[in-house]
Amino acid sequence: MLTVTHALSQVEQVGAIFPVVLSTAQQGLQALAGAIFLPDPAQQRLERVAAQAERQDAPSIWQDGPIQTGSPASVSFMTHEAQYFPSKGDLARAYPHLEEQTGQTAPVASAVIPISSQDQVLGVLVLDFEEPHHFTAEEQLFLEILASLSGQVLVRLKMTAQLQHQERLLRSIVERSPTPIAVGTKDGQVSLVNDAYLELIGQSRAAFEKGQIDWRATTPPEFHALDTASVTRVLLEDATPTYEKMLQRPDGERREVQLTIMRYTADNDTAILGYFVDLTSQRAVEHALERHSELLEAQVQKRTREIQARDAELASFNLGISHDLRAPVRRIKSFAELLLRNADELPEKARTYIDYIGLSTERMTNLLDGLLSLSQASQAPLHKVPVDLGALVKASQTDTEMQYPDRPITWQIGPLPEVWGDAQSLERVLTNLLSNAAKYSQHSAEVCIRVWSERVPGGWAIKVTDQGVGFNDAYREQLFGLFQRLHAERDFQGTGVGLATVLRLISRHGGTVIAQNNPGDGATFGFVLPDHEA
Repeated sequence: MLTVTHALSQVEQVGAIFPVVLSTAQQGLQALAGAIFLPDPAQQRLERVAAQAERQDAPSIWQDGPIQTGSPASVSFMTHEAQYFPSKGDLARAYPHLEEQTGQTAPVASAVIPISSQDQVLGVLVLDFEEPHHFTAEEQLFLEILASLSGQVLVRLKMTAQLQHQERLLRSIVERSPTPIAVGTKDGQVSLVNDAYLELIGQSRAAFEKGQIDWRATTPPEFHALDTASVTRVLLEDATPTYEKMLQRPDGERREVQLTIMRYTADNDTAILGYFVDLTSQRAVEHALERHSELLEAQVQKRTREIQARDAELASFNLGISHDLRAPVRRIKSFAELLLRNADELPEKARTYIDYIGLSTERMTNLLDGLLSLSQASQAPLHKVPVDLGALVKASQTDTEMQYPDRPITWQIGPLPEVWGDAQSLERVLTNLLSNAAKYSQHSAEVCIRVWSERVPGGWAIKVTDQGVGFNDAYREQLFGLFQRLHAERDFQGTGVGLATVLRLISRHGGTVIAQNNPGDGATFGFVLPDHEA
C-alpha cells in the first residue's frame, strides 16, 4: 500500500491515476478485469473513463448510463456504499434487468466500490472475476482504502487545476487591464505587474523580471506608515481600503495616485493585490479649475461692484431728476392756472393751449412719480420673511376697488400659498397687477378678475387673469419695459411704469414674470417666486 500511496502522490494528471489504481486492485485480488466510472460535468451520467482486462476480448457488462437508472454502479455512487457479489448469479439476482439492458452476461463475481473523499463520492471502481471470489474483510478494506486514496488524489488534482485556472485568469486580467495593477507579498516584494503599472512607476519589464522592483522602494518614506497600516487592515480585518499616496519614479518625478488593496489567497498563500488610479492629470485639471474659478470669482465680484455702483448712480440720478424737475413743473402748472384766472382777456385758442399745458404738467408729474417709484423699487432694502399672499391680495383688492369705484368687480380668488419675500414689495406687485386687470377691463361688459396659484418646479406661480382687451403677442417683449404702452392713452390712462416696477421687484426676489395673451378673452399676468432655501 505504501508503494501505491507514493505512486499516487507523484501523479499530476487525472488520467494517470487510473492505471495505478486498476493494476493494484487487479493484482491484489487476481481480478479478470476492472473499470473506473466518473460522473459527467452535469452529474447526470456515469461514464467509463478507464478499463483494464487480462484478455482484450473479455466482454463487459459495465457500460455508460444515466445515474438514475438503478444500475450497480449508480447505486454505489448514490448510496456511498460498496457492493460485493461473490458467487455466480448474485449480480443477476440483485439486478434482474441488467443483462437484458446491456446485452452482456454478468461476470461470475464482482465488486463495486465508490471512490470518495470526505463523504463526497467522485466515481466508482468495478472489478470482475471469472471464478467465484470470497471477499475477505481484509480485501474489502484494501479496496475501500485504495478507492479512498484515488478519491483524495482526484480532489487534489481538481483543486490544483482550479488554482491554476484562477492563477491564469488573474494573470490574464492583470496583464490585459488598462488599470495599473500590482500583486505583491506581505513584505513588499512584487510578484506580478502589468504594463500599465510599469508605465506608472517609470520602470521596464526587464527590471521587473530581474527583481529590481520593490513596493517600498517606489513609495516615498512619508507614506510607508500609511501603507503598513492599510496592509494590516487587509490581513487582520479582511478590509479593502482605498487611500491616496505618492509613487516615486526613478527620475525623481512623483505621481499622485489613489490605491485600493485587497487580500488574494491561492494555495494557502496570501498576496496583496493593488489597483492604482493615476491622479496626476486629474489634480492638474482640478488646480487649473480652481485657479480659473478664483479668477472668475474675482471678475464676478468686480463686475458686481461695478453694476452696484452704476445702479446706485442711476438710482441717485433718477431720484435727483424726479425731485429737481418737480419744482419747475409745479411752477409751469401754477402760471398756467394764473393765466386761466384771467382767461376772459385771452382768445379761445389761447385758453385751449393753457389747458394743454395743465394736462401736460399733470402727466409729467405722474411720470416723475413713476420714476421715483421705480427707483425706490430698485434700491429699497428687502426684508424677507414668510408672507401670506392671501392677506396681501385682500389688501390689493381694496386698493383696486377704491381706484375704480364706478365699476363693480367680480373676484375669483383661489387658494394662495405662503411664500418667502418682502411683504411690502409683494403687495406693490399684486396691487399693480390687479389695478392693471381692472383698468384694461373697463370697456368689458363686466369686470371679472381671477387670482390663483400653481405649484411649479422649485417654486410657486401666482397668476392674475382678466377679461379685458388683452395685448398683441408681437409686442410681448415690450410689456415690462419702462414707459412702454401698447394702448393709446386716450383709451387707458397710465404712465407705463407699473409692469416695469413688477419686473424689478420680482427679479430682486429671484423670480420671473409671466405674460400670456388669451385671444378674445383678456390676458394673464403673474410671477413665479422660488422656494425658500433654508
